[in-house]
Amino acid sequence: MPNRVDTVSRVIRASAAEVYDAMLHPDALEFWLVPDGIEARVVAFSPRPGGHYRLQVEPGCGRDEAEIWSSAESMEARYLDMVPGKCIVQAVDFATEDARFQGTMRLSWLMSPVAEGTKVTIRAENAPDGLTVQSHEAEMASSLAKLDHYVTGLQERQVA
Repeated sequence: MPNRVDTVSRVIRASAAEVYDAMLHPDALEFWLVPDGIEARVVAFSPRPGGHYRLQVEPGCGRDEAEIWSSAESMEARYLDMVPGKCIVQAVDFATEDARFQGTMRLSWLMSPVAEGTKVTIRAENAPDGLTVQSHEAEMASSLAKLDHYVTGLQERQVA
């Protein structure tokens, strides 16, 4: 579907700086970025404009055959733009033999302060044809929920 844009938002009870920082650590990405049921490890990481990261999907992770993470061997994101506490823009490709999931997707992670913390919006442009809007939005919402859990868990550990 040309020019398709999938968008999901969530308010996270943390500062934009804390949310942004959680996006710049490989152990954090392994925790919150991938959907439940999928395991991946960071095998390359250079968080800077022009840099990239690569997640290697662990074999044997079971998901529905239609899901992009089930067919991918890895995912690579190139950093196009980074503004601390405001946004991270990436070009994302999945290494897969399944033509339905090939192509470069542009992901924008937008952060804006709100009274309760930070509103984080994921804006995905040019999502692969095999990824339905419903499943993509569900996976993005899951990532945001896990990011929320990660960031608020860090806050709780710092207080303890």
